Amino acid sequence: MKNYSWLILNILVLNVIFAVSVFAQGGGPVPDPSASGAVPIDGGISFLAAAGIAYGAKKLYDKRNTQQ
Repeated sequence: MKNYSWLILNILVLNVIFAVSVFAQGGGPVPDPSASGAVPIDGGISFLAAAGIAYGAKKLYDKRNTQQ
């Protein structure tokens, strides 16, 4: 039982150390939205939503056809 308590204590200490080091990191540079390399987010989200709707429609279509 003593070995397990030391193991748990070591894991907790390591988690605290790593968590503190993650929060201590500084933020990166702020990207310039007017730069020519900026990628619009709304186009990708629209594509993913359309793909999800199409996938759901196909699954529904396949489910209705296999029940008959």
